Amino acid sequence: MTGKLTRTPTKPLCWKTHAIRTLAFAAQRVWTNNSTIASRHSFGLVGRSLATRHQSVVVKLNRNPTALAYNTYSSHSVFNLASSLELSHLVHAIKLRHCEQAWSIYQTLRRNNRNAIVPTDILGDLYSLLRYARTLAISENSLSKKDRQLEALVNDLHLQGLSKEEFTKFIKDIPIPNYKLLYRSIRAKGHDEAMRIFREMMYTGEALQLSRMWMYNLLNMFYAEEKSLYDEIVVYLVDNNVYNLSRKDLDAAVIIYSKLSTSESDTAVRQMLDFARNDLSSQNLANILWMIQHWKQFDIMEEVMDIASHREIAVNSECIVMLIRYYRLSKQPAKAFEAFQQILANEKKPAIQAFNAFLQVLADQSATDKISIMIQAMIEAGYQPDIATFSEAMKANSKPESLQACVEYYYMMRDHDLQPNQYSYNILLNAFYKANNMPEVVRWFQTMIADGVMPNHVTVTTLIKAFTEEKGSSSPEKSVLRIFEQAKAAGIKADVVLYTALINMFAKSANMQGALATHSDMLSRGIDPNVYTYTSLIEACIYSEQMDVAQKIFDLMKESDHKKPNAFTYCIMLKAWSKLQNSQKVKELHQETMSLLEAGSIETDHALNDVLQECQLLLNDTKSTSELLECTIE
Repeated sequence: MTGKLTRTPTKPLCWKTHAIRTLAFAAQRVWTNNSTIASRHSFGLVGRSLATRHQSVVVKLNRNPTALAYNTYSSHSVFNLASSLELSHLVHAIKLRHCEQAWSIYQTLRRNNRNAIVPTDILGDLYSLLRYARTLAISENSLSKKDRQLEALVNDLHLQGLSKEEFTKFIKDIPIPNYKLLYRSIRAKGHDEAMRIFREMMYTGEALQLSRMWMYNLLNMFYAEEKSLYDEIVVYLVDNNVYNLSRKDLDAAVIIYSKLSTSESDTAVRQMLDFARNDLSSQNLANILWMIQHWKQFDIMEEVMDIASHREIAVNSECIVMLIRYYRLSKQPAKAFEAFQQILANEKKPAIQAFNAFLQVLADQSATDKISIMIQAMIEAGYQPDIATFSEAMKANSKPESLQACVEYYYMMRDHDLQPNQYSYNILLNAFYKANNMPEVVRWFQTMIADGVMPNHVTVTTLIKAFTEEKGSSSPEKSVLRIFEQAKAAGIKADVVLYTALINMFAKSANMQGALATHSDMLSRGIDPNVYTYTSLIEACIYSEQMDVAQKIFDLMKESDHKKPNAFTYCIMLKAWSKLQNSQKVKELHQETMSLLEAGSIETDHALNDVLQECQLLLNDTKSTSELLECTIE
């Protein structure tokens, strides 16, 4: 691949094609496992002293989760999901309508138990679930996949000694709710079918329960081409005060929503602000804020609220909760507190969602004392804290110095007869992983399994990171790959974060083949890589002494629309060229990074600051990096 690669706006796959070609080029190269850059890698873990200092914390508690010995764990003993699967897991997955997970568990049970007999009624329920999922499928690939699974299940009947005719008695069609059929029709652009189902839902009253997102998707589908059907839906919504919006306000909202879902989002934002300035009311404020939150147009959130304040629009608790969530995401805790105080002043007994929204703000700040006081005040005021309440308290205490409190909030949750969920257990696993305390990661994972809570992709990602970064591990790749395969066998669906963690593991061991194979696997499964995925691939190239390929991927990222390098990517590239003593590349990249910082295109952090200062010393420039950064901040 030679010359400059440019991305053609009219061909969205062009950038991805170039990226794949670049990686294919890297695959044809000769890899070296001993890289100078890799051996000088400066990213470290949290000090082992933390683990030493806090390892005794949970040991001293009287309520240990399990009795696993500290020094007798491995990926085999820890993550042996496939071998520990039972029929109850299959029954549970079927009950929850988790079709892919149920099929994976069924196949694993067959394989592990040498085609042991599965009760016929459970087989019938699984067959019914597969037919249920096939009915809701849209793409040809999904339909073909379900057909293959149904055929495979029928072919297994000989193990039960059953004929197909006998098996039909155990098959019971699962009724499909109208709202699911409607969602399928909207996704499939089936106008006639969607309207038929919606009319039936209007007759039964089910239409009043539709989520705002799907209602807007339905309106958007008919707005441009089938005005009479659109009018029929709007009249129904207005007559039944579904969103307390007038016909004029609802029409304006649909137009804005439609443009937000396309490349006309800038126009939609302007229209939203114009609408707020001219027609805003207490009834449609919540609707506007919902669209801002749904489409992540947070830049105008405060402006809309300022307009509402100037026009003295009444703000209900739903709006304020959305505002608190926005202030949390934008790291404005003081304003979040003011918004929460407004709820307390306006509502006699605010909903617990308002408390939990503010608890999230406090958890991000690790404000442990404030959270303790707040939960106690909630209990005294007659509130029953829920799982989210205690989970946020656990999250706030998830740092190494407060792990004992984190565990105690877990037990407080149990004392209130609440079942910890995946989020709760993932907080514990991540907390002990960050503290470099692998024995406790193991113990809490086994507690999670014993408690009947199935791991998810976040759980698996945390375990992969823990095994990858554990000091003294002789073969982390073998352990991690076993964990990944066991997760797939248990039907745990991988996401981009999990795959990126795998690529990052291969990168740090200079295993370019493994990194490329993982990248190829995630593409084949329809998982879209993100900035961190490609940054990890760049690291894999660097550690495998393929700086030319790393540079090409970096250049391709800069030409993309949604995978542009961030501060971490620039940090990686600056360090790599610095260690190779390539002053020309360092100078070019240093100037580019400073320009982006000044323009606000990337955000600085301590790691990037340190690297920029090291580059400045290498270049022996007259103007210090610190002065440039001060100019940027000003």
